[in-house]
Amino acid sequence: MILERLPGLDGRAATEPGLLCPYQLLEHGEFLTRLQQEGGRMMTLPLA
Repeated sequence: MILERLPGLDGRAATEPGLLCPYQLLEHGEFLTRLQQEGGRMMTLPLA
């Protein structure tokens, strides 16, 4: 998804150059939808 987002292949304008983290580029809901479509899921891990 990051590789789609940076050059604008997702239909939005290309990302401006700079130091960016994934959470700044991807929308939370969109990420979770794509994760589920690919068979992934979020898990809660116990603290040791």
